[in-house]
Amino acid sequence: MAKKTARKIRAAAEPSVMAALSAKLRKTVNNLRRAFTSYVDEFKIVSESRAELAPKFMTAFAAWQQETGGGTFATFVRLFIPDLPEQSRSKPQSLGYRDHPAYQAAEYLRRVAGKQAGTATAETPVERSHRIANAPVSPTVAMARAMKTIMGFIPPDQARSLFDALKIQLHWPDRTVSRIENEARNIEPLVTLREPRGVHALGALRLVIPTLTTTTEEEIPRTGTAG
Repeated sequence: MAKKTARKIRAAAEPSVMAALSAKLRKTVNNLRRAFTSYVDEFKIVSESRAELAPKFMTAFAAWQQETGGGTFATFVRLFIPDLPEQSRSKPQSLGYRDHPAYQAAEYLRRVAGKQAGTATAETPVERSHRIANAPVSPTVAMARAMKTIMGFIPPDQARSLFDALKIQLHWPDRTVSRIENEARNIEPLVTLREPRGVHALGALRLVIPTLTTTTEEEIPRTGTAG
């Protein structure tokens, strides 16, 4: 499974992104690739397992409390791990159960189950779908959609200048601008703009990039077409 995941990640990676890295960093990434993809597969398995185990574990805890007339969570965990320490806090020469891996794992399952129960009672499936659909998009997606709107009115060379301006004027790192540029290729524009009929609006459109060192502006003219 790790090899399959590695192939997917490698196929999804932009060759140009890796090519832009130094030889030393490319070697570091490639050396970590197998370990990371194995971790991804293991993490997925663990995530799915704990999601299923948590409610069962807490159901058993509730049944145990009802049958025994109550009891602490640590006592319940001790049914599975008999050598779980009696004391709650660690001392210089002895470990407390709160610092024991078994108790910490059980406590985590309790939080997962609580979150699942809270989500189930807080919203219906329809409400959840609406929440996901109406969630704010990331700044990268927002900027990509805005750029896609503008790119429909300017030639490719001026679009290139727009992305360069994000680096120069906004001091954004190359990787951020590359993500926006890649996203803008396939994303829907933010709005659909149309040129008024009979008006040479596009012919008069100019891209103006302020310089950082002087107060003058470099104007990049373009040739448009009539509407």
